[in-house]
Amino acid sequence: MFAEINKQSTVKEGLNTEDFEFHKLSEFIGKTVKPVGVFFTQSSKGYGKQAVVVTDTCFINVPNWSVPLFESIVADPEKITAFKDGKCLITNIAKKDTGKGNPTTTFELADA
Repeated sequence: MFAEINKQSTVKEGLNTEDFEFHKLSEFIGKTVKPVGVFFTQSSKGYGKQAVVVTDTCFINVPNWSVPLFESIVADPEKITAFKDGKCLITNIAKKDTGKGNPTTTFELADA
């Protein structure tokens, strides 16, 4: 029953990420990002669960508020397959004032 979980891949097969660097989503403001995978980490600095988007060239840390969004993609076999196949775009990347003194980066998902 649980062995099937080990077989679930959330990143495009055959992608060599050995030399990838981490970037903040805010570095891509005004650009469009084409993800080919996503994975999750647990922050040791008290930030909780973090989502990391994988492109063909780098890792992108995305805001905490988007973790449930990416969890829903991973939970849906059709969506994660399309995601890994490059059929999703991250668009309209922008800074937004949260009213709490620290802005967040917002974005939308679109079909590629």
